[in-house]
Amino acid sequence: MNRFFLVCSFILLTGNIFAQAVRSDFNFWGGFEVKHQVSKKFEISVQFQSRFDKDANRLRGNYFNLDGSRKLGKGFRILFETRFATSANWDKYRFGLGLQKTIKFDAKGHSEIKIRTLYQYQFFPTADEIYGIDEAQQNYRFRISYNQKLVKKTYFTFQSEPMWRLEGGDFFFRRLRTTASIKRSLPGPWTIEAGYSRQLNFNRRANIDIVSLGLSYEIKRKKKVKVKPVPSSK
Repeated sequence: MNRFFLVCSFILLTGNIFAQAVRSDFNFWGGFEVKHQVSKKFEISVQFQSRFDKDANRLRGNYFNLDGSRKLGKGFRILFETRFATSANWDKYRFGLGLQKTIKFDAKGHSEIKIRTLYQYQFFPTADEIYGIDEAQQNYRFRISYNQKLVKKTYFTFQSEPMWRLEGGDFFFRRLRTTASIKRSLPGPWTIEAGYSRQLNFNRRANIDIVSLGLSYEIKRKKKVKVKPVPSSK
């Protein structure tokens, strides 16, 4: 009952953004990811994503990520991220550091909540003529997500993420992104995920509706084979 109340409260607090009747731009984000569990505590991933805006008719940019995380114990993980984005009018570097807490409601992880805080530092190599950006920016993000197993190999995720920015000495609430997605495990190490996001932009006139599709491949960690000792003959 407590879990049901918590999830319902979370949805009610953030779900109202789906009903905002303001001008929106439709985006499509498509990407591919390779994940690898290096050890019991350390994981890395390499991602490529293309984003299309202007009602999905224009390529806004390509995004290349190299991320990692390390388990700290008791459901905590420390997060590291790097990103390079480029297109005809977009070119920047970004580095991030964060902390994530996972709260499991059952031993198998079929139902859980993840809470993530993330600090990001980003900059342009040169002044951006279109957006007028010539100073480094700092982002602060807080994300809470609820994951629930629906059927075998299929999971549902609902998450909300407010974002703040420090730029030129001004600290302001920048945007709020809420996402609902379905993830399905495919044969072998493949996973596919499709989602819909509603993003409220408080520093722009238009909001964004995002349809996303991602495919991931996981390189399994090789487990050491335990060799049974050969009994000595007497």
